[in-house]
Amino acid sequence: MQPRVAMYLAPTTPSFWRWSRDGRAIAWQGGPTITFREELGWLLWRLSGEGLPPFDAVVLLMACCRRNWRASEMSGFLDFLVRELEPPGESPDWYVDPMGRYLARLVGEEIREGGRYTLADLVAAVVRGLDEVHRLVRARDGEIERVLEVANGLFEASSRRTSTVEAAEVVHALAAGFTREDITVASDPVNSGPLSAHVRFINAVVTLCRGLRSFLGTDLDLRERTGIDRLPAPADVDLAPAERVAALVSSLEDDRSLAPLARICRSAMAVTHIPRSLVDHDEMPTGGFSDIAARGTPDRLLPSELVHDDLTLALRIVLREALYFRRETATSAPRVSRVILLDCGIRLWGTSRILATAVGLAFGATAPREAEVRYVRHRSTGPELVDLSTRGGLVEHLSILETCAHGGASLRVLAGVDAGRPGAEAVVITSEAAYRDEEFRRHLAKAVPHGIHVATVDADGQYRLRFASARGRRLLAEARLDVEQVVAP
Repeated sequence: MQPRVAMYLAPTTPSFWRWSRDGRAIAWQGGPTITFREELGWLLWRLSGEGLPPFDAVVLLMACCRRNWRASEMSGFLDFLVRELEPPGESPDWYVDPMGRYLARLVGEEIREGGRYTLADLVAAVVRGLDEVHRLVRARDGEIERVLEVANGLFEASSRRTSTVEAAEVVHALAAGFTREDITVASDPVNSGPLSAHVRFINAVVTLCRGLRSFLGTDLDLRERTGIDRLPAPADVDLAPAERVAALVSSLEDDRSLAPLARICRSAMAVTHIPRSLVDHDEMPTGGFSDIAARGTPDRLLPSELVHDDLTLALRIVLREALYFRRETATSAPRVSRVILLDCGIRLWGTSRILATAVGLAFGATAPREAEVRYVRHRSTGPELVDLSTRGGLVEHLSILETCAHGGASLRVLAGVDAGRPGAEAVVITSEAAYRDEEFRRHLAKAVPHGIHVATVDADGQYRLRFASARGRRLLAEARLDVEQVVAP
């Protein structure tokens, strides 16, 4: 056996493990079996592509993956080794201080004064981590393929690896077989003495500690199926108000308590669009020209069209052969601002509250991406802003119970919203009974004389969207929401 292979496979003096006399198994010093040469050889063969990690680290990993692993007992073996490795008297600087801050990061504790950490501190952290690995592997029946997945996760970032040539020699030696005497003779006297034992043991423990900190918390099944430790988290981006509401609705579909509300909101999103005027208010009657079109008003006719006689010009206009100038328009559309007032009165208790809230979420989710969406809630103490883009704000809103008949007193917050101005949108969500209340209509006419969109919803699921102004009321949309989605299990 080559000396460097024997140096890798042989235990140091002292060590926490030993080979059996026939070289077929590894066991704790004076304790139970840790692993057998055949399964150890298979594991090292699968790990040999990028070199092998420290052998003591592999032995500790195999030990924690067996059924006879007992963290307290194994910690005793390691503590005994630590006591054997500690030099008498005060520890020298090379033993503790040069690794103090490094070990602090690995153990996950505050950096101690002077950065003094002993090997026992690191061993305690490794034993706790190996105990977690034991529970993880044993919960999946501990087959050797699972151990390989754990080994790949623990040692993939290790810098303490052998060369690939040496790794191939080690795998070949394990396959050929050897006795304890063969490997001891080939490795002595290099692996003897406290200094050599200390260096090898601390290399193994540091390798394990670093790997455990990055590996624990990963999904072993996910790693086996996909090769990644954890699913990517959503990007932390600054979403627009409408996008935040839409994202909340999507997340509520998997919420056992609020999933019916999300389903109703999805249905309501099909009928909660506010119609927009087909006339571009930003198109100015004066200014430059941007194009030539086949449609337009007589004042935009090309001068060349005016050379025709009256009959020919009239015929060209009727046949749409006349050409017109097209005026320049604004380079950007006005920013949309949508204010949604939610009625919390007694007429919207119970199922009606859920339906009205779902409609409110639908108005927020269907707003233009660049729109500024604000929710206002009617309270007896006055209107107040409410955040319906979070689950907590949504649950808090559903718990509000007001005894007033309608929310007309809060309509004053919409007085500054001119429904005729481009980009300004105001919506009131209330019940049909409240909308027909004469007092509510007086508040509506006084607060918003230019007109406002009123969405009504009843306990039977009847939904209506109207535009109410001083000139009258116009029904824009009507639908029936599925109330069974609220009461169904």
